[in-house]
Amino acid sequence: MLNLLQDIRKNTTVLFSTHVLHDAEEICDDIILIRDGHIAMQGGLDDIRRSYSEPIITIRPERSEGSQAWMDSLIHKEYVTDVQQGRDEIKLTVSNMDQAQVGLLEDALLHHVKLRTFEAGSSTLEDLYLKVVQEA
Repeated sequence: MLNLLQDIRKNTTVLFSTHVLHDAEEICDDIILIRDGHIAMQGGLDDIRRSYSEPIITIRPERSEGSQAWMDSLIHKEYVTDVQQGRDEIKLTVSNMDQAQVGLLEDALLHHVKLRTFEAGSSTLEDLYLKVVQEA
């Protein structure tokens, strides 16, 4: 379906309503985020990314005796501005990506926490949507 939409959008305007924001990022040029029936944010996808994208590190540690305590302690790092913790992973919004990458890896090593994954990137459209919805 996504391939079909990619082809069609070359010749016409496509209005695509979805809750699968990853798909919206692949298909759309312009985005409208709606909260409680009102427009919460709108604009070109590239403009929105430039304005609201934040550096994010996602970590999935191996489960061990100290891994949960270590994950809980990360909120206190000077370069961490926000934490979203799931059952098996933690997503950290950071103020300085270089400092955070080195600091987090050193800290995991110091606390003998083995990492299954360590991903450095930036916030997605889904992250932005969750932030906009939570501001309500």
